[in-house]
Amino acid sequence: MPIKHIVIFTEREDTPELPKGIRKEWCNPKCYDKPRENADAVYCPHRPHIEEEYRALGKVVWRPEEATEAPVVNVVEEDAEEVTTNWRDLSWPKMRSLAKNFTDEPIKSKDEAIKVLTEAYESGEVLKAI
Repeated sequence: MPIKHIVIFTEREDTPELPKGIRKEWCNPKCYDKPRENADAVYCPHRPHIEEEYRALGKVVWRPEEATEAPVVNVVEEDAEEVTTNWRDLSWPKMRSLAKNFTDEPIKSKDEAIKVLTEAYESGEVLKAI
């Protein structure tokens, strides 16, 4: 099952390197009440009951040593031709979706998305992601 969105119940500094192209959502395990239905995977190594609830829903329990088994799907795959021609002309939702692949910080404005994508484009990362 391809992973597009993972919910992480750890501190950011305790999280192992995640593959690019996955939407990451950090949550506080102390505030946990139920699994997030829109997530494809969960990483919560210190709270097995949380992982079991996700597993019961058919979600992937992600582990760094198993990362090669779960393929990563780029969330902007359907827009690959548009991105390669001119990503600056993308609509705001599509631009934000693409920019989220290159930063862990939230993208709050189109200007922030353009800044992130410009840096990624200059380093060649935008072309590698599609």
